[in-house]
Amino acid sequence: MILIEEAWKAIAKEGMAEYIKYLFKTVRKFFGEDIVVTRKLKI
Repeated sequence: MILIEEAWKAIAKEGMAEYIKYLFKTVRKFFGEDIVVTRKLKI
């Protein structure tokens, strides 16, 4: 399992979106679970 908390911060950085995509594809390839957690709400 891979869990990325506050993912929006990581995705906002150059190159991290592609790295996270790579991690998720690799985890799923080995029948793992990927989870993204964020707490930023727009009200």
